[in-house]
Amino acid sequence: MSNFSVPRRSLMLGSAALALAPAAAFATTSPDLGKPAPLFTAVEVDALLVPAEVVAHEVYAQLATPLLFRFIREMPACGNDWADRVIGKLTHLCGKRLQSIWRVQLNDVGAPALRGMGDRMPRVGELLCSPDDREERLSAVVLLIVRGADFHLAPADDFRLAADDELLLVGAPSARRLLDSTLLVDPIREYVLNGRHVPTSWIWRVITGRSA
Repeated sequence: MSNFSVPRRSLMLGSAALALAPAAAFATTSPDLGKPAPLFTAVEVDALLVPAEVVAHEVYAQLATPLLFRFIREMPACGNDWADRVIGKLTHLCGKRLQSIWRVQLNDVGAPALRGMGDRMPRVGELLCSPDDREERLSAVVLLIVRGADFHLAPADDFRLAADDELLLVGAPSARRLLDSTLLVDPIREYVLNGRHVPTSWIWRVITGRSA
């Protein structure tokens, strides 16, 4: 274990992230109380909050992506001011109880509606506009973006996305469904990013001479 102390706000943020993964950090059967689980030993987390009880069901579904633990591992170096801003953003957009965490990759499988956009790829804030009303923001926050060997923690809304980026998001399940529709459906993407209503049926697009 390294010797530096983890900023208090970063620890709070880490515990919030861990709350999304019910396996938490320690086994709670009496003989093993306080013994670090192999998972946390492997990622070298410097400090942890020990819950009174650990709910282990659904752990593999919750921890299916290594991006969450990359976020937890890297965030202590960002300091208290950064953690305060992220906590404030999470609370403002997602409320005090985080409900869902998921991974999206901006490739032909995960985001076919963004295919071929090149340097016209949206910024984070643009992508997170609501398909119901693009003036409204989805109840979701991007915690981490991985781009090749590089990573960006809690990027700002003006961060420009690129093809093949991997995103770790947290937010309401409804926000996940709405974001999926933006990433998968061309007319919805066109409305969210450009405010343009595109006819959804092929016949109507032919008649009007418009395309997605």
